Amino acid sequence: MPNFCDNCHQKGGTNSIAFNMILCSHCKYSEQYKMMYKTTAKTYYFLTENDIQSIDTFDGPRIRQKTTTLVRKSDVKDIFCQKYQISPSKIDERLKELSKLKNIRQERAAERKNMTIQKRKAELIQALAKYRLQLRNDSKLCQKYIDNTINHQSRSVPLHRNWTLDQVVERMCQMHFLYNYANMDRCLEKAKSQQEEELEAGYFPDISIFEEAEMLALEATNGYPDNWPWLENEVCRESDAGCDEVYSD
Repeated sequence: MPNFCDNCHQKGGTNSIAFNMILCSHCKYSEQYKMMYKTTAKTYYFLTENDIQSIDTFDGPRIRQKTTTLVRKSDVKDIFCQKYQISPSKIDERLKELSKLKNIRQERAAERKNMTIQKRKAELIQALAKYRLQLRNDSKLCQKYIDNTINHQSRSVPLHRNWTLDQVVERMCQMHFLYNYANMDRCLEKAKSQQEEELEAGYFPDISIFEEAEMLALEATNGYPDNWPWLENEVCRESDAGCDEVYSD
């Protein structure tokens, strides 16, 4: 026995799972029964969850093991017209206006972000220069500070969810000391070798190779010095006077 469309009562309908009714091919693709994802509706029509909470929703297909929600496109357009107090004939025009405003806001936000980045970069360069250091392009810490994206935790470094400028400069001084005055490269090789031996013995190291290498380097130098050696050398050269023995390259 042929199925009849529940909407137009024509012969040849098929079951629509979303609407739980029989629809013919014509009605299924008509404006009344066109569907769209709820998330897409909110984004494309500039609507919030509160705006569309009153419209009917339907279970959509599972995508990447996650459920989706469908809504009638016609319902979404009605809500859009109500929110922005326009007639259906003005929908496209209003969407273009809203898209233009959105682009302008995004451009202004990007400009503000870039200005902030340039300011933080200049401040960092100036602060490093006080310690005779230059901004390193390969420093992830410096780049994250400049971008204001730091969320760093490490056993070898004091825990700072948001590093201050002084804390970043202090860490860069420590890095300069490790690699130029404490044989950090050799300590890294030793730490790597030690951890490989631990892994072969069935033990999993509880700190990183870098952290272990830093510990080895600081054991040999009795920790970080109270005064950075390259600054002491600088003072000696500027004063042209004798000074006590300091670290040397």
